[in-house]
Amino acid sequence: MDRKDISMQELWYLLNTLISNFEELFEELLERFSVAMLIVGLLEAFFGYKLFKATLAIFGFFTGVVVSIFLCIGNGMTDIEQMAGYMLIGGIIGAALAESLHELGVFLSICAMGTVFFMPITQEMQSALVIGIICGFVGAFLEKYAIIVMTGISGGAILAKGLWLMNEPGGDFLGFQIIGWIAGVCGIIFQLRQG
Repeated sequence: MDRKDISMQELWYLLNTLISNFEELFEELLERFSVAMLIVGLLEAFFGYKLFKATLAIFGFFTGVVVSIFLCIGNGMTDIEQMAGYMLIGGIIGAALAESLHELGVFLSICAMGTVFFMPITQEMQSALVIGIICGFVGAFLEKYAIIVMTGISGGAILAKGLWLMNEPGGDFLGFQIIGWIAGVCGIIFQLRQG
């Protein structure tokens, strides 16, 4: 009987130790993630237009690598060293496609942001999607200015979320949203002045 009680105590001690270690690890990861969000938000808000082509190319490269991996596995190739050349070729093709389909990337990016932005306002997915598609077409036509506005607003939103996570997750988000909007507007003005 005593041995059973000791085992339960040891089990509770082990569980409590694991939980406290996980909480510490989670807090450390959350802190690093919030700092990364803060940096990414600032970069996007103030330099989003200049970084947009590079971002599309990077996403295209990684998409090409992933498609290459699936094609290799689908054809029975599982050795990573054999797959490396195909992954590199796939990545280059993906980056080239992203660059050549730049207008489609602009349309889809602005369409997605318009939909996400107008969803809380319209309270209907279909209406927000229609408005997002209209934003996408307008954005493709007025590419530079649409990208500047899009990256300024989304950068400010990412910055606000990073600040919120850094300070008081679960607390009031309104003050951080205001800071995000101010950063987004300042980023838009900065990007427009850069030409």
